[in-house]
Amino acid sequence: MGKKVIYKYAIPGASASFSFPSDAKVVHVGEQYSQVMLWIEHDPLSDTHMMRRNFRIVGTGHKEIEDTWLHIVTVQMKSGLVWHVYETDVVKEWSNGDAEMYVEQKTDAQKIDKAIKMLLDYMGIDGGHHKQYGIAEAIKILAGSQYAAVKQEWCDGEDGPATYEWDNGIPA
Repeated sequence: MGKKVIYKYAIPGASASFSFPSDAKVVHVGEQYSQVMLWIEHDPLSDTHMMRRNFRIVGTGHKEIEDTWLHIVTVQMKSGLVWHVYETDVVKEWSNGDAEMYVEQKTDAQKIDKAIKMLLDYMGIDGGHHKQYGIAEAIKILAGSQYAAVKQEWCDGEDGPATYEWDNGIPA
């Protein structure tokens, strides 16, 4: 394994798809030249399989966010617009051209680190709905492909179906 390098990728519209080695990680998301940019760290000489990763930009108040999407970061543009960047799914690409959904893209330690960061980021924001968002996102990160089952089991509760209502909160 060689040394890692940080590469920059633009998300030119509402969504973008990129292929990275499986060890790639998002290290920063921000604005540059009036575009949302991703900075991705990975080893350019990596011999691991490639993964197609899909990102989506959503505006505040838009009702298109799927339960399985993973919130990466919120970007406030110099223009005043606020965009929320999500990773929508990950597809493992095989050398023969076949692909399959690959949800468990992070190690347990990476998931725990990301969940802790999410909780700490939202802990200091005023408003219970923002704190609830941090909690819901941390659960999504930790549960991975089991997220829907974890959510359903909690909602069903001790009194059966629909005992509780899941609250995704609101991003800051």
